[in-house]
Amino acid sequence: MAGSSSHQDATPLSYFKYDVFLSFRGYTRFGFTDTLYHALVNKRIDTFRDSEELRIGEELEDSLLEAIQRSRMSILILCDEYPTSRWCLDELVKVMECSDNGRKRPVLPIYFNVAKSDVQYQNNEYGKAMAAHEQKGRYNHKLKAWKSALCESWQDLWSTLCKNTPWGMAIDNIVEEVSKRLPPLPLHIDRPLGFDFELEEAKSLLEINSDATSFIMGIHGDGDDEITKFLAVLYIQD
Repeated sequence: MAGSSSHQDATPLSYFKYDVFLSFRGYTRFGFTDTLYHALVNKRIDTFRDSEELRIGEELEDSLLEAIQRSRMSILILCDEYPTSRWCLDELVKVMECSDNGRKRPVLPIYFNVAKSDVQYQNNEYGKAMAAHEQKGRYNHKLKAWKSALCESWQDLWSTLCKNTPWGMAIDNIVEEVSKRLPPLPLHIDRPLGFDFELEEAKSLLEINSDATSFIMGIHGDGDDEITKFLAVLYIQD
């Protein structure tokens, strides 16, 4: 996936397993979230969305935590019921932690029929949800982290989805923004028949097993020549 990002993250690209981690409340699963998920996948953006089985129990499953850690960016679908779920709030805390509050890895908040100010200041449904959690007293040890993550998540003032926003247009804009923010992936090298030596030499220059990130690989040859020569490899060490 080609693109550019102003965010700086020293993590080697080989560490990442997904392009995008989707954080959402269950009731959007078969509507907006499902439509967005398939739009991202159709653009060859490797996207993780959880299943209900990963939200059973008191804490997030290891597989869900790993998906957050190994995603190059995250999308938050912040609907009115998002803060009622302790799992969503725990996901949010982990997302903001891994992204250094959006400074290392991009985080795109999508305001699904809610105002940014509701998320930032915990007004309306967000305020009611936080009050309900506090009243129960069961998760008071997490309340500060939840509220802090909600306050941080609004800072990427990028997209608001209102009732009158056509889904198709909104999702096209989201996919385009995601494509812009994802850093470029290393070029894939197929094994050309009869060029094992050249391939091994290119691999050595590319430092395939190191933390180097390949940005440009030039392949040059005469159109009438049966032997294609690998001429140039430019890489930048992390």
